[in-house]
Amino acid sequence: MNYLKLISRRTLQVLFDIIFLNFMKKGEHKTGSKKKVCLLRLDGLGDVVMFIDAIRAYREIFRVEDHETILITEAWIAPLFEECPYLDKVIGCDTLRFKKEISYRWQFLREIRKAGNHIFINSCINRELLYGDIMAHASGARHRYGYNAPPYKACEKIIGDLFYTGLALRPEDVHEVEKNAELVRLAGRKAYRPARPFMDWFGRPGKQKYFVIAPGAKDPARKWPQDRFASLSK
Repeated sequence: MNYLKLISRRTLQVLFDIIFLNFMKKGEHKTGSKKKVCLLRLDGLGDVVMFIDAIRAYREIFRVEDHETILITEAWIAPLFEECPYLDKVIGCDTLRFKKEISYRWQFLREIRKAGNHIFINSCINRELLYGDIMAHASGARHRYGYNAPPYKACEKIIGDLFYTGLALRPEDVHEVEKNAELVRLAGRKAYRPARPFMDWFGRPGKQKYFVIAPGAKDPARKWPQDRFASLSK
């Protein structure tokens, strides 16, 4: 039997990543400097916006006086958070290049390695070995938190779980902000209750009430018929 066929290409890539990272020196926390907290959120725009209240909560846990908070998100989403007062730095990741270009991938992982993160939080609800899990490992952080991955990719889950020091319950059939809350509580704010997300660093476009319609969705099951959007807009 060819046992290599039982290992996914994603798993093989991550094994090569681990070997590469073993040659990279981990960044060190300098005495007297702020501890670095890295938040990872590689998702679509809607899920990242839903993550805003959790970002505020992390800032309250990891106070600005003692911590530098960094967000890694999709490259095309990153500009929306450049003025966010709850973050000290925003890093954009081109996930397509990260998947397909080994030079870009290893350069990105090396920068995470060199950053000297003290805490790494993978807030992606659907954990993936090829992305968030290997980034958590690359960070070398003393504390690495994420969600408990579903067992449908047993080999990837076993390897990925090794990269974390704490895993939060992955709740089902609840709103996205409630899912985010589980990880916030694991990170230290046990009494946290999520609130409505609001990008307050942009202000409001005017005093009149307004709303936004986003009729598209990747999942066909989440798409609404056009006539329903039209009815709401009247």
